[in-house]
Amino acid sequence: ARDVTASKLMEIELRKHRDHLEELVKERSQELVESEKRFKDIAENACVWVWEVDVNGKYTYASPVVEEILGYKSEEIVGKKYFYDLFLPEDREELKKAAFEVFKSKQTFRDFINQNVHKNGKMIWLSTSGVPILDEKGNLLGYRGADNDITERKQMEAILIESEEKYRNLVERANDGICIIHDSLFKYVNPQFGLMLGYSAEEMLNTPFVRYLHPDELLTVTDRYYRRMSGEEVPQRYESVLKAKDGQAIEVEINAGIITYENHSADLVLIRDITERKQMEKKLIDAERLAAAVQIASEAAHEVKNPLAVI
Repeated sequence: ARDVTASKLMEIELRKHRDHLEELVKERSQELVESEKRFKDIAENACVWVWEVDVNGKYTYASPVVEEILGYKSEEIVGKKYFYDLFLPEDREELKKAAFEVFKSKQTFRDFINQNVHKNGKMIWLSTSGVPILDEKGNLLGYRGADNDITERKQMEAILIESEEKYRNLVERANDGICIIHDSLFKYVNPQFGLMLGYSAEEMLNTPFVRYLHPDELLTVTDRYYRRMSGEEVPQRYESVLKAKDGQAIEVEINAGIITYENHSADLVLIRDITERKQMEKKLIDAERLAAAVQIASEAAHEVKNPLAVI
């Protein structure tokens, strides 16, 4: 009788344990269902394309946004395509190799920039981020992540790069000297400015601008520079004298303005060599003075010859 009672008690305890486990399983299943629903709600209403791939890179989930970005419906992606199938053909192998290196490391990744082909053949730039999906033993099951369409940003970058290249070409080929001064040092010097003073542009980089001032101009120009950089209103256009590598004085016209350079205020300076012009002006002045002197001498000589003319 004692054994029967013990057996019944054990059976009751086992039943209770089983019922408890079943309840836990139900609760856990409900939590998973709710979690799955939350994930799906977020994924399908997000402005980015949310996806999951298995360990081989085949899509196991693709949110509807994929159609907006790449033109494919979710059902055309899930179970049918690998992530690298969408890469630009000429980049495919290199990007695939890089992606599987990340898979191998089981690491989270961010902003993996890749170019993909839209269903209509158009090129689409994506920024991809993902996290590994691991089982309880740490084995990789796949990756879950999101793609953001950055095509418009990349197009703007390309336009800016092209614009900057055109600007640089204009500056590099300019007939006038152009430089950027920050913290009293040359941060950019175009070839013409170097040529004007007998230096290469590289020689002048990160050297103080005062090194190239004529001694007679040192105090005037440095005072003007620091007053302007402190925000004081000073004339932007003025004439000055620089000192060439061989010691020759180079008369210049300077036009300076403040710009933002690497998040700091800097001086953008245009320098025009006016040495020849000043020499011509001097010759004209000398010629005018000579002509005036000749005129005076001629009039004086005439008066000497005709003394009664003045009476």
